[in-house]
Amino acid sequence: MFACEPGPVVGGYGDRIVGLIAVRVMAKLLNREFQILWTRDDLSSYFEYSAFDHEKLKPYDAWFRNLRMIDQPRRIAEHLRTSPSPLAEPGDFKRTDLLGVSISVNTETAQYLFQNPRIVNRGQARAEYLRVMKWAYQTLHTEVLKPTPRVLKRMQEVVGDRTGLVGIQIRAGDAFMKTGTAWDKRTQYLEGEAGVKRTLENIRARLDPTVMVFVTGDHPQTVKLAREVFGEAHVLGDDEPAQHLDRRQAEKLDQTKLYSDALILAQRCSELHISSNSNFGRVAALAGGVETVYGLDGQPLSTLELFSKTRTVFD
Repeated sequence: MFACEPGPVVGGYGDRIVGLIAVRVMAKLLNREFQILWTRDDLSSYFEYSAFDHEKLKPYDAWFRNLRMIDQPRRIAEHLRTSPSPLAEPGDFKRTDLLGVSISVNTETAQYLFQNPRIVNRGQARAEYLRVMKWAYQTLHTEVLKPTPRVLKRMQEVVGDRTGLVGIQIRAGDAFMKTGTAWDKRTQYLEGEAGVKRTLENIRARLDPTVMVFVTGDHPQTVKLAREVFGEAHVLGDDEPAQHLDRRQAEKLDQTKLYSDALILAQRCSELHISSNSNFGRVAALAGGVETVYGLDGQPLSTLELFSKTRTVFD
């Protein structure tokens, strides 16, 4: 079970989906049922996932071993690589009567299970890793998290019926969002408006000047700056300021823009230019019909590179 519950930080939307995918892939390899426990906020307003919702399926609520692995991608790496029965042993909790494992994770952890020769043939491990991970991402929004009419309506308002767009996602830093957290002021990847505009100008120099772009980012002026750089007629975007899902200033803020932007990148764009240090763009690149993905520096990103912000064991 993938767990996203109240308490310490679990990461933003991209981090959460990376964790969800890892748990789903491990469940598939181990022939175990997959469930989701997402109680940190109301995901059901934005995605229909009743077939996997633990809150609706929970006959064994007291029987789960809890495994918290936030920002600890290698915590159980050796266990996954070598155990004869991964995630079915007592482990840290010394219990033999537990029926499931509740995992809170925000990094790509499934890769280590593909190194276990009892689970995957060594000669096929890399190919199987690519195949199963692609399956998990490609079915994310068709089988697991199906967008609700609320999100689909917002997508339609922003891009209409357009497809084949060039998508741009710029992670400027938490400092530019209203998170109410003093620590976030230290997180700056770009130099404010000047840095965002310079990044957009660099991307524009690599594109056909007649192209239509969809733009999203965490700096509140991202769409406005894109219209200055590309021209008003060539830019689509939702002007509402971005929220950090894990550090928003109120519990019941409308998150529709967040999910709409993610799905537009994934489903309405054929080419993406994304911040490679952001899982938001990586998830979008993997979870839809995107054909080509570049970092903001113009370098192409391979499928393996998109799975994890750090190198995978199969790189």
